[in-house]
Amino acid sequence: MISPLYASQPDYYALGHKYLEEGEERKASASFIRAIAEDRIIADYAYYQLFLIAKKRDNLSSCKKIERIFRMRHKESRWFEEILFEFADMYFKRQEYKEAVAFYSEYLRLSKNLNKKIDAIFNMATALYKMGRKNDAKKYYLEIWKEYPYSYASDMAEEILKKDYYKVDEIRDKFFISTLKKRAAVLHKYYFYKKEIKELDYIIKRLTGKLTDYYVKAV
Repeated sequence: MISPLYASQPDYYALGHKYLEEGEERKASASFIRAIAEDRIIADYAYYQLFLIAKKRDNLSSCKKIERIFRMRHKESRWFEEILFEFADMYFKRQEYKEAVAFYSEYLRLSKNLNKKIDAIFNMATALYKMGRKNDAKKYYLEIWKEYPYSYASDMAEEILKKDYYKVDEIRDKFFISTLKKRAAVLHKYYFYKKEIKELDYIIKRLTGKLTDYYVKAV
């Protein structure tokens, strides 16, 4: 990873990344700590790197400390939302779902990163499901299926919805044609033409009572 262009003391950032690439996490941490001492104005980036190192070691107490520093000193930083996502991911993997949901929720209120947003919504739905809050989870699984049909998470959400909620082989039977048209429009927007045609062919089936040849081949 390249150190930020706005760094006035690039040596310690570059050195920190060099040590990370070499697997020398202790030396990398020392370099990022030195970078903070040299230039507190851009300390947020160094703290973010220290957080990632602590997360890799599953050092929850260090992660909590850095997260508090961000809230006190760097809440407007672009790296703050990254901290929220990484912390949510950490809690999710530790199966501490209540904390994961709290951090994913905060992340979603702040972030505009589409790919991570989809991951956050899906993981939050899964965390809620694991907590027994299945109705809340369903809302987020449906959001992914309806709004992000091109994503792998949408495919996984569809399988969960079919199996655990609707108990059907074809989930599209449960939705209005207008919903399916919106999915097709999103697929077209992001150039997923094969999926778009499959969606449109299913709509034709609903309207005419039969599938087109393309749909039969696609499935």
